[in-house]
Amino acid sequence: MSFHSIQWRLVIFIFIIAICIILTVGVILDDKIDDFYYTQFVQDLEEGFSVHIVNLSDSISLEELYDRFTDTYIHALRLYSENKSFTIVDVQTNQIRSNDIHYLEGGETEFIHDLFLSGNFLAAMAGKKGDEKATRSIIGREYYDYAVNSKGTVYYFRYYKDEWKLMINELTGILLSTLVISLAISMVLGFLLAKYITRPINSIMRKAESIAYGNFGRQLPVTSNDEIGRLTHVFNDMSASLKEKLDDIASEKNKVETILNFMSEGVIAYDMEGNILHVNPAAKKIVCDEKNCSNINSLIRFLNIDLKAEDIIQENEINYEENIHIDERTYRLYCVVFKNEYKVPEGIIVVLVDLTKQTMLDEMRKEFVANVSHELKTPLSSIKMYAETLLSGVDDPGLTQRYLQVIDGEADRMTRMVKDLLLLSRFDNKKLTLEISKVNMLKLIDDCMEQLKSEADKKNQTIELNISDDLPFIEGDVYRLEQVLVNIVNNAIKYTPQDGKILIYSKALEDNILVKVTDNGIGIPKNDLPLIFERFHRVDKARSRDMGGTGLGLSIAKEIIDAHSGKIEIASVLNKGTEVRITLPIKRRDGEVE
Repeated sequence: MSFHSIQWRLVIFIFIIAICIILTVGVILDDKIDDFYYTQFVQDLEEGFSVHIVNLSDSISLEELYDRFTDTYIHALRLYSENKSFTIVDVQTNQIRSNDIHYLEGGETEFIHDLFLSGNFLAAMAGKKGDEKATRSIIGREYYDYAVNSKGTVYYFRYYKDEWKLMINELTGILLSTLVISLAISMVLGFLLAKYITRPINSIMRKAESIAYGNFGRQLPVTSNDEIGRLTHVFNDMSASLKEKLDDIASEKNKVETILNFMSEGVIAYDMEGNILHVNPAAKKIVCDEKNCSNINSLIRFLNIDLKAEDIIQENEINYEENIHIDERTYRLYCVVFKNEYKVPEGIIVVLVDLTKQTMLDEMRKEFVANVSHELKTPLSSIKMYAETLLSGVDDPGLTQRYLQVIDGEADRMTRMVKDLLLLSRFDNKKLTLEISKVNMLKLIDDCMEQLKSEADKKNQTIELNISDDLPFIEGDVYRLEQVLVNIVNNAIKYTPQDGKILIYSKALEDNILVKVTDNGIGIPKNDLPLIFERFHRVDKARSRDMGGTGLGLSIAKEIIDAHSGKIEIASVLNKGTEVRITLPIKRRDGEVE
């Protein structure tokens, strides 16, 4: 049990009350006893003085007066106690006689010095009565004194507190014992009372702690009809209501979090001070580091947009939109202030919609239209020009033949492009059927070299073959595989400069065959490598178009290799060359769709 608990406070409070009562009683008793003895002392002196001292002769000597006090007056004035003393001083002669032990043992000089420190003695020396009640002390002994001047003689009396000090000490001991017993009793009663009062409060406290940890199930028993009972009843109602509301909130929160976590759009929420409330995984991926969106100002700086945080916070109806670019990706940025049910602004929602694919598709469509238009326009223009020339009449049969060959070649070029587009369409619609047979890879590579040797010779390029003689046959579509290999080697020839070198390497790797085509051509920029198999993508658009490329060759090659359950990879260093690796399984897996 904590010392700061109500139970301990009640016990300590009862302790303090008991101590205060005992101490007060002790102080009052001490004062009353002290006052009783002092009053009795003064009354005895005044009664005895009025009877025996007032009528004394003026001619009596100091010695005779002292003897009378010693023999007779000491009883009349009740000075016979060892704690009482009398002193007689002749004002005229300053003679002094006393039965005080400090006078008898300490000497006259010191005693007289002590007398003159007494206000009552000085008052008597001045002819007044010295009856002021004041505690004085000498050598550690406390006393009351009383003085009176009668016919030129000062009568000075002392009453040492030793007379009743023992009684007070005994009484103090009794009070201390009483205090200890009272404290023990008060402690027991205090604990019982505190336990009775605090038991239901502790129950409510434990229930509140369990609620803090999410446990709303147990209801507290209502054991009384007093304030504590009513408090317990209200607390149970509050707990049940709170559980119902929190369950509803948790359900809605889980729904929202699930939606946010699986959204492809990045969502970041801020409060009206610009501090972050929530960021979903998509937004974390977009901004890379949470420091970039820890508050609205950090996000604005990271996105580098022309917008101030103050404008967003102060404008309750803001709806900001802008296209932004992050790491070569395009996003649509939305900033909206959200409000509570009372239409009070509570925060800002920032949404980042990735438009990269859409933008890329738009660009690819535009590029595709441009490419197809160009590729169709060029041969159509040639066909039209030569056809018009032939229609206008050409007398030279040789020239006529050459023109017809050009028309035929351009028609073939358009046919190839249309076939490529149709092939890709068939891949997309899963309608392409492979003609599977045993394929001699060694012969396939040799056939490809024969087709392309003349192209390489035009640029004085060297094609080296490093092919294992024991290449196994594989299961595949020989026509499609030849199409892939011709495309890869043809690209190497196209993009390798005059007098360049091309290496074709192939060997068996356990259950696969590796075919590798390496050149020392112009290479591919690092940023273009991830997009190299995208349709219509071309690294150098102008050069590719001039060389007859449409950006479809590598896309078709990848689709064919994937259909054979193989893998095609490209590694390249700009201005140093490119390496294309093709891995094909020797045997097709069971159940593979052809």
